[in-house]
Amino acid sequence: MDFNSMSLAELKAHCAQLPKGKRIKHYYIKSRAELCHLLSLPELPAEMRVEKLTIHELRKMAKEKNIRGIWSLNKKELQDLLFPENQEWDTATLSTLDQDEKYENDAQEKDRPENARPKKVWVQDVE
Repeated sequence: MDFNSMSLAELKAHCAQLPKGKRIKHYYIKSRAELCHLLSLPELPAEMRVEKLTIHELRKMAKEKNIRGIWSLNKKELQDLLFPENQEWDTATLSTLDQDEKYENDAQEKDRPENARPKKVWVQDVE
């Protein structure tokens, strides 16, 4: 099938009809070029296959590997634990880390006594 000759709407309709195991997660927000590329591959990339696993499947895999303390982990934490090679630092994660670091530095600056602004106290005589 020639995906490059299909319109974006046709590609999305094709993705919606794929069997469950071959579906592309979030296909409806992907660009035409991304969909053409993904549909032309014989199988989805590993990170996309891992992303599609349910939390129950991830917990089962962790049990098989005798990993303890899995019940307190969320889906993303389980994915990172089981598939460390698929961890990616997206821009949202990086910007969040940068903001956290900035706020921490600001807090440390304000905690220093030499950086504190003196408070102005006004005294008024009342007769």
